[in-house]
Order: sequence, then C-alpha cells, then structure tokens
Amino acid sequence: MSKLTAKQVENLTDPGTYEDGGGLRLVIKDSGRKFWVCASNSMASGAKWG
Repeated sequence: MSKLTAKQVENLTDPGTYEDGGGLRLVIKDSGRKFWVCASNSMASGAKWG
C-alpha cells in the first residue's frame, strides 16, 4: 500500500486521481482544487460510498 506524503500532495498539480491505498484517493480538479475521497464498503448491505 503506497502512501502519499504531505510534500507529494503539496507538489502534485496535474488534474487526476492519485491512490493513497486502502480506498483513500486524492482528486485534483482542472481548477487545481484538491480533495480526498474515501471509498468504503458496508459489510451488511454491500453498499459503497465515496
């Protein structure tokens, strides 16, 4: 499982999705806005959220 460091996140500027492992992703929009998305799976219902 790869982990993005704070410095890597700071230096990333290209739009796209960057995996941090364990369902955590950093998304960079065309505008430069950065945000984290956490995908999880409910064992009870099988529903996914993110």
